[in-house]
Amino acid sequence: MPSLREAQIRHATYYGMVLLGTRQLYEEGGDSLELAVAIFDIEWKNIRFAQALIADQADSNEDAADLCSAYPVVGFPLLDLRQHPREQMEWREAGLKVAKRLNKRYEEAGHLMGIGNAKNDIGNVADARELHNRALTIFQEIGAKREEGQALNNLGNTYMLMDEPRSAIGYYERDLAITREIANRRGESKALGNLGGAYRALGELQLAISLLEEALQIAEELGDYLEMGICHNNLGLAYFDLGEVRLALRVFERALAIDRYFGNKAGESKALLNVGNAYLSLGEIRRALETYEQCLTIAQEMADPTIELDALSNIGNAYIKLGDMRRASDTFVNTRKRAKAIGNRYAEAMAMGSLANVYIEVGLTHQHLELYGQALPIWRELGARLEEAMGLANMGAGYCKLDEPGRGLELFKQALEALREIGDQRTEATVLYNIGLIFYRRGERDRARESVKAALAILDDLEDPLAAEIRSQFGSDVWFLAGLLAEKKQGSDG
Repeated sequence: MPSLREAQIRHATYYGMVLLGTRQLYEEGGDSLELAVAIFDIEWKNIRFAQALIADQADSNEDAADLCSAYPVVGFPLLDLRQHPREQMEWREAGLKVAKRLNKRYEEAGHLMGIGNAKNDIGNVADARELHNRALTIFQEIGAKREEGQALNNLGNTYMLMDEPRSAIGYYERDLAITREIANRRGESKALGNLGGAYRALGELQLAISLLEEALQIAEELGDYLEMGICHNNLGLAYFDLGEVRLALRVFERALAIDRYFGNKAGESKALLNVGNAYLSLGEIRRALETYEQCLTIAQEMADPTIELDALSNIGNAYIKLGDMRRASDTFVNTRKRAKAIGNRYAEAMAMGSLANVYIEVGLTHQHLELYGQALPIWRELGARLEEAMGLANMGAGYCKLDEPGRGLELFKQALEALREIGDQRTEATVLYNIGLIFYRRGERDRARESVKAALAILDDLEDPLAAEIRSQFGSDVWFLAGLLAEKKQGSDG
C-alpha cells in the first residue's frame, strides 16, 4: 500500500496530466478549445489542491519538485483565465525556485516570463521588463525560437504599458518575423494584433485596422475564440478613435459575448469598459453608467484593484457628462483614496488629474492647477510620458483660462516636446491647435495659422474627423479659413 506522500504525488501527477491534456485541446482550437475550458473548470479545485501539495513538498521530494515547476508551464494559458495575477506569481515563484535549483533553464525562463506577465497585470512594469529580458536571454541561449518570440511579444506589451508604442513595435516586429519563420500561426495572430494596437496608439488607425483584421482572420481560421475576443476589442478601439462609435459598439459587444461565454472575467471587464465608453460617446449616459457598474462588480468579485480603479474612473467621467459634478468629484476622491491604499501611484495620479478636470469645469481653476502640479511628479517618476504630456497640456489650458496665455504657451510647448518623443500624433495635433488658438487670440494670425496648419496636416494624414471640426471653428473668419482650405487643396494636389 502506498504511503501518504506517494499517494499525494500520484494524485498530483494525474492532475498534471489533466492540465497537459486541457492545454493540448486548447491549442487545437474550435470545439476542442471549448472542451478544454469545460474540463479545466470541472477539475480546477482538484488542480489547485494538487499544486498546494507539491509546492509544500518541493524542497524535500524530487518528484514533487518536478511537478511544482511543470504545473504553471503546462497549465498556461488556461491558468491565466482563472487565476488572479498574485496567485499566478505564487505558482510561478515556487516553480522558479525549483527550476533554478535543478538547472531547468527552459522552465526557469518560462517562470520568469509568467511572473513578468503577472507584474504587468498589477502595474509593476519596471520589474516586468527586467524579468522578460532575463527570459529572452535564456530562450536565445538555448535556441527556443517559439518562446523567444513570446518573450519579445511580452516585452512589447510591457513597453505599451509604459506608453512607448514605437519601442513596442520593434519587439512585435521581431516576434512576427519569428512566428512566420517557424510557421507559428497562433503566435502570428497575436503579434499582428499587438502591432495593430501599437499603431492605434500612434494614431495610425487605418494601418491598425488592417493589421487587426489580418490577426482576426488567422484567429478565426484556428478557432482561437479567446484571441478573437482580444482582436474584436482592439478593432473596436480603432473604430472608436475613427469616430465610428456605433460600429465600435457592435464590435465591442462581440468581444463581450466571447469573454462571457468562456468565463474570461478579465476580458469581460475590459469589454464592459469599452462598451460603456461607446455608450458615453453616443450620449447614452445612463446605459454607460449601468455598464461601468457591471464592470465594477466583476472587478470587486475578482479582487482586481486595477480594473476596479478603471471602472470607478469611468463612472466619474459619466457623472461629468451628466453634469453631476458633485458625484463625479466624490467618485474621483474615492478612486484616489483606493489607489493610495493599495499603493497604485499611477492610478492615484490619474484620479488626481480627473478630479482636476472637474475643478476646472466648476471654475476652481487654481485647484485644477494644484492637483496637476501634484500628479506631474508622479508621472515623471513612473516614466508615464503620455500622461505627463497630457498633464502639461491641461495645465496650459488652465493658465489660459486664468488669462495667463504666456504660461499656458510654455506648458503647451513642453507637452508638444514630450508627445513628439513618444509619437502620439493625434494629441500632438490637438496641442498644436491650442497653441494656434493662443496666437490667434493675441492677434498673431500668421503664427496662429502656422500652428493650426501643422495640426491639420497631421490630422489629414491620419484621416481624422477632428480636422473638419477644427476648420469649422474658423468659419466666421474668411481670411483665416481661406488660408487653411488653400493649404489643404495644395496638399491634395501635390
